[in-house]
Amino acid sequence: MWSHGADDSHRDHLEQAIEPDDDYELCLVLMPGQQLRYAFTATRKLVFNIHYHANHEAIYPVPEHQTAAAEATFAAESEQEYCLMWTNPYSVQVMLSLEYEKTRQP
Repeated sequence: MWSHGADDSHRDHLEQAIEPDDDYELCLVLMPGQQLRYAFTATRKLVFNIHYHANHEAIYPVPEHQTAAAEATFAAESEQEYCLMWTNPYSVQVMLSLEYEKTRQP
């Protein structure tokens, strides 16, 4: 979907089956100003969010919403382990295809 030299970033692609009433979470540590570009498609709408944990509380810089596809860039405001999470609300398996790229630290 996009291209950068391997020296510029960490880029990955995955295919993930999400079982009924289950979720899949991808967590990455980002530094302030560092960006995470992501693009995904799913065979059905999933509940998606980006969150991190602070003081025993989940903080949602990207609130939960239902979508079957997205392409966006997320910029970290602080050093955190940020988690992209997809929840399958259906009684059938949903396939998720994800490509993401973590830029070098600023």
